[in-house]
Amino acid sequence: MTNLWIAAVILLAAAGISFPFLGRTTPAIRFALPGILTAVALVLAALSLTDDGTGDSVETADPDDALAGLNRPPAPDPVAPDIEAEGADLIEQGRNAANAGRDDDARELFARAMDLFQAAGLNAGMGEVKLQTGILDQIVGQGERARDVFAEAQGFFVAAADPVGQARVALALGNLEKAQFNNDEAFAAFSNAQALFHDQGDWSAEAEALLGRGHAERRLHLVLASRRSVARAMAIYEILDDSAGLRAANQSVDELQTYQDQNDRQEEELIVERTNAQQAGDPSAEADVLVRIGELDHRGGHIESARDAFTQAAALWAGERSSAGQGRALAMLGDLERAVENFEAAAVAYGAALAFYQDAGDDVGAATVLVGQGALASMDHQVGGNHYQEAQASFEAAGHSSGQGQVLLGLGQLDHNAGQDDEARLKFQGARAMFADAADTRGQGEAELALGDLDREAGNLAAAVAAYERSLDLFHTSLYRPGEAWAHVGLAAALSETNPREASVNFRLAAGIFDDLDMDVRRTQASNAAAALD
Repeated sequence: MTNLWIAAVILLAAAGISFPFLGRTTPAIRFALPGILTAVALVLAALSLTDDGTGDSVETADPDDALAGLNRPPAPDPVAPDIEAEGADLIEQGRNAANAGRDDDARELFARAMDLFQAAGLNAGMGEVKLQTGILDQIVGQGERARDVFAEAQGFFVAAADPVGQARVALALGNLEKAQFNNDEAFAAFSNAQALFHDQGDWSAEAEALLGRGHAERRLHLVLASRRSVARAMAIYEILDDSAGLRAANQSVDELQTYQDQNDRQEEELIVERTNAQQAGDPSAEADVLVRIGELDHRGGHIESARDAFTQAAALWAGERSSAGQGRALAMLGDLERAVENFEAAAVAYGAALAFYQDAGDDVGAATVLVGQGALASMDHQVGGNHYQEAQASFEAAGHSSGQGQVLLGLGQLDHNAGQDDEARLKFQGARAMFADAADTRGQGEAELALGDLDREAGNLAAAVAAYERSLDLFHTSLYRPGEAWAHVGLAAALSETNPREASVNFRLAAGIFDDLDMDVRRTQASNAAAALD
């Protein structure tokens, strides 16, 4: 009966009738259900206190029954506040206060959020508070404290197994180090953020981290690496149709125009060396410098200037009646034309180079030309095979490991084209070992590229992706842009079904390099492949 009186009082309270002696209620205990529905619900709840569903009153249950009531679910507790939502709201209020310049209020709000998350043992929440506090410290010029606070934030996100939180801290730390011109530290932080965002598929954040890394690389005079970082960010922003991101990326591209890359600096030194040779009246020395300039330009993707350098060198050596010199310049011109798929021009250059090397009695030089001719005959197993076998004998006699690697690479390609993939794989692996023995990173990249193509065409996509990624790293190390383009194409093709957005990024990167190489057909193909995936 007592419970019925309690129910009646609750009913009247829900209906809006006040009881002065009960005191003033607080918002925390206001009822959420309006009007009569609340009242009905509360009456039913009160009645349930007097009846266990069998008609027996709880008050009249056997007092000696120690298990009485344990077979019923406990009465629900009042709904606990949502700690995460409440903490997030406090953080947002703190951010707003910080943006309004009310730093003390912001810190108080962050502290209240920290108390909530700490009491509940929520590591991710505590990490977020520390992250926002560190950002505030940085804004007000307390960089050293910010760095310590970011370290605490990272620890909480690691404990929470929250990679996105870890990436956001790394990005914030990168911006701090960038502002303080700690370029090595900024590079490390931005690289960490980029890798974490990439793994989580957060493309926009990855692009932001890439631009930060590109900025640090530029300051560290790693200009080619910076261009690659910015190019990837640009490709991502294009796919996302992010106009603000594209503006930021274009600004980075403009800033890079005033910086010299590694090849530019080497070429400046060679230009001085060429001038000295000219002043000394030494055409052969000048020609030697020109072929080194041409090789540098070929590697860096400056095709027209490379072509001019090789042609000038051949002319100078012709004036000196140097067959070996002319063979060298024309062989390198043939390699250049083959790399950019000007196959007829390559065949003409190789033919002339071979004749000059044979006239000079230079068997190793002639062997390098035979490798190029074998590559041009890659669809003719017999003709290509004859060129490679002749070259192999000369390279073996000279103990030329890199040359032997090129022969194995060519023979493997002939096997692959003939459908003999097991034999091709063995030769590609042998070529890779030969190139490693000669410390020829470009050759190693070509071997990995060939293995990637083999695995991709066989449907071994995971192995193909790994090989293409290794080839990219090797081409980056050797600064060989044509190989880099083909590695991006292979990687994109291997990822097209499983990760179309990453595939599109790689097709776009390849298209950019093909554009630099004046390979218009390949650029169009790569651009169209990217568009088909968007």
